[in-house]
Amino acid sequence: MDFYNEIIKFDKESAKVITKERLKYLEDSSVSNKIIGYHVDNKFTKYDVQERNGKTIFDLDINCFHPGYIKKDTKIVYGLFYDNLGNASNNGNYYYIDYDQYIYDFIDFIMEKDVVNEADFFGYVLDFLKEYFGIIEIIKREDMFKMILNKNEDNLDPVNEHKLSSFKGKGNAMCTEYAVMAQNILSVFGIDCYMMIGTQKLGSDQGEWHAFNLVSYVDEDENEKSYLVDFCNCVAIFDEKFNKIGYNPFIREIDQINQELVNDLINNNKHLVLPNYNYYLLGESIFEITDGRLRDYNLDNDLYGKQYIKRR
Repeated sequence: MDFYNEIIKFDKESAKVITKERLKYLEDSSVSNKIIGYHVDNKFTKYDVQERNGKTIFDLDINCFHPGYIKKDTKIVYGLFYDNLGNASNNGNYYYIDYDQYIYDFIDFIMEKDVVNEADFFGYVLDFLKEYFGIIEIIKREDMFKMILNKNEDNLDPVNEHKLSSFKGKGNAMCTEYAVMAQNILSVFGIDCYMMIGTQKLGSDQGEWHAFNLVSYVDEDENEKSYLVDFCNCVAIFDEKFNKIGYNPFIREIDQINQELVNDLINNNKHLVLPNYNYYLLGESIFEITDGRLRDYNLDNDLYGKQYIKRR
């Protein structure tokens, strides 16, 4: 929490100057990835396919794992669609990181909070993101980035490019937007983090495509800690009468994030299986109670989250 402890010594305007210098450093020094997610265009392209374990596997590139700050102009492709001829496309399910104003907005937000530790900080990040994206849906996500077809029913290039800033206040943000913005906020504040695009399964439910974060930091006792943090599929907070009164990120400790773990996640289909829980506020104390179900996270390079689209 060194960066937080640094900026709270100043007023908000001075803190923004410090943040601007920090962002310039991150833009210059961070890993460059032109595309995070599926490497498919908005227009349908023919790919070699094969059937494996009941899944249709496309021979295309995918970048499911990104370390640290995500630079502006990076393209996030969160959807993969295919037709019955083996053609695949993102079908408009993408956007570019077009701005960093939300970082400055978060600085204004967090400087009014008394942050105790990293777990407390993660909760404030979630509060900010929910407020920033909005809760009430103003426009459906698929309508906001809907593709226009030509006479041959091929997708046309959009007149206005899809961008992250379009989600502000629309109430339709989902896991990638939460994971992307959380990743960059945490990076600015000096917390090592990794964005992952894969799947998440809860209990006996069918798995679904999902984006989430891994984080690593040294705690107040100088111990290195690693956690999976899910800012989108949160845990609920209940009062003593079992009324839902809020949400917190799902946070669970995992093995130390090192090259061996990264390799297992990317190349060996390693799953992170963690107990699900909720919080209960009883009097002035809050308790974590597991519900017997397990959350199963993995990268799933077999592209589990595909959707079939019917085309003539």
